[in-house]
Amino acid sequence: MIAVVIGGIGTLVGGPLGATLLVLLKDALSSTFGHWYLFLGIIFAGVALLMPRGIVGFLLTLYDRRSERIAAAHSASREQQA
Repeated sequence: MIAVVIGGIGTLVGGPLGATLLVLLKDALSSTFGHWYLFLGIIFAGVALLMPRGIVGFLLTLYDRRSERIAAAHSASREQQA
């Protein structure tokens, strides 16, 4: 469940992305720290608070904002040409 929340709820790639990140984090943190679950909890809380739609949802939001800015700039340049 944590993998899906971190990756992105409601997206097809969110679950596998979250699971991959969890495995990589577990490998990296467990070799360094004895209580790696503490860091996993902090990461989970951070993602839940800062990116409520998960990593994939956050990236999609950034893409949408960028697309809107490009479309607005494009329409503004067309109005200036006319």
